[in-house]
Amino acid sequence: MALTQIKSTIAAPQAVGWVKLSVTTASDSTTVEVTSGFSTTYDAYMIAVHHAVPETNGTELNAQLYIDGAFRTDSFYNYHVNRSSDGSTSYAGSADNAAAHMRIMDGWGSATGEGCDGFFYVFNANEDAGHQKVLYQMIFDGDGGDQNVTSAKGVGSYHDDGYTGGFDTMVCAGVRFVAGADKIASGDFVLYGLTK
Repeated sequence: MALTQIKSTIAAPQAVGWVKLSVTTASDSTTVEVTSGFSTTYDAYMIAVHHAVPETNGTELNAQLYIDGAFRTDSFYNYHVNRSSDGSTSYAGSADNAAAHMRIMDGWGSATGEGCDGFFYVFNANEDAGHQKVLYQMIFDGDGGDQNVTSAKGVGSYHDDGYTGGFDTMVCAGVRFVAGADKIASGDFVLYGLTK
């Protein structure tokens, strides 16, 4: 009876779901730019914001996208953000269809124990379709008064309608967070990519 050699190969396990790609830490930062980890490997991205605190009480947090080789600062952003707090059953909101950024929240607290946490999603980042869409949800401690805990939920997009220079590509390769005219004192911005 002849012996037969049997060889077995086991494939290395592949990462599934959300894959951690990079961490960007704020430290008295005028802007926090999350670019490391964006590639053609993933189409959907999530940035988890961990205890981000502004230098000045009551400031705002905005976002801009990296498209066609630069963070876009022209007025082609649309957004709508809805805010609710434990101090009221009513809702507040803000919206714009020709802004230089997407508003995430305002009234952001800087006192001890305050700050914000949440998620910022980029969809179809590698799709060259004339616009980029985002969705975000944050929970933060307000700047005093009734706003002890506030939720901010929003949607936004960047589009090239009417841009006379024309873009070579609409692929999104990063997100910049800006604290209005203030600085982001501290916080981690963790980028994840969703496995295709």
